[in-house]
Formats: sequence, structure tokens, C-alpha cells
Amino acid sequence: QSTGEDQEEDGARRSSTSRLMVSPGTAISPLQDQQISTADKVNGFTDRFITLNVGGMKYQTRLSTLRRFPDTLLGSDELEEYWVPESQEYFFDRSRTAFEPILYYYQSSGIVCLPSYINPDVFCEELRFFKMDR
Repeated sequence: QSTGEDQEEDGARRSSTSRLMVSPGTAISPLQDQQISTADKVNGFTDRFITLNVGGMKYQTRLSTLRRFPDTLLGSDELEEYWVPESQEYFFDRSRTAFEPILYYYQSSGIVCLPSYINPDVFCEELRFFKMDR
């Protein structure tokens, strides 16, 4: 039979294993977690899945996929500004239609495609926002 202390201790252990909690009740982002734990870098932490919420549509990708392009918003530490601890995701109030080809850029190692259904002016604005126009 376990006591409340045992359950608390197990919860703390689970939290440290998930690497999304520094101490019980203190949520941090995967980027903050990466900076805190150098052991995780050795264990492939940069390959962790993260959630990007763009205009209400949720996308999951690996942090290492985004880090291939460190001069862009999603590939840099600037991504941290968009972390929402309550939902454990990065939130962008941006065009979800234009985001799919932006995410494809990261996944394809740099191929930019403008689908015919996206207004070119909107797409260019999204490229600027995500700092992919350099």
C-alpha cells in the first residue's frame, strides 16, 4: 500500500523523466529544458517532438528538424517567446494554410513551395514573420 508521500515521489520522478517539469508544478518548455540538462543533449534530447499550434491547427515535429535552420524563427531560441505552458505547445496566431509549406521547408531541408491555393502576398508575409526571407 503506497502513502501520499510515495505517490508524490513517483509523480516527481515521472516529471523529471518527461523533462517538462523542473519541480512539481513548474512547467517549462522543451527549449528551456534543453538548456537546463546537458545530459539530455547527449541522450538525443534535441530529437524530442514538439507541438506547434498555428491558428488553431496543431502540428508536431522534432526540435532537431527545426534546429537545422538556426537563423529562422522556428530554428532559433526566439521560438521560446511563443511557448504556452498551460497547453505545453508553441502558439502562433498566423495563417494555418500558409504554415504547411513553411513546415515542409524544415522537413525537406530547405525546399520552398508555393501552393497555388495560397495568395503569394500572404505567403511572403508569413515567410517574413518566420524569418525565412534572409
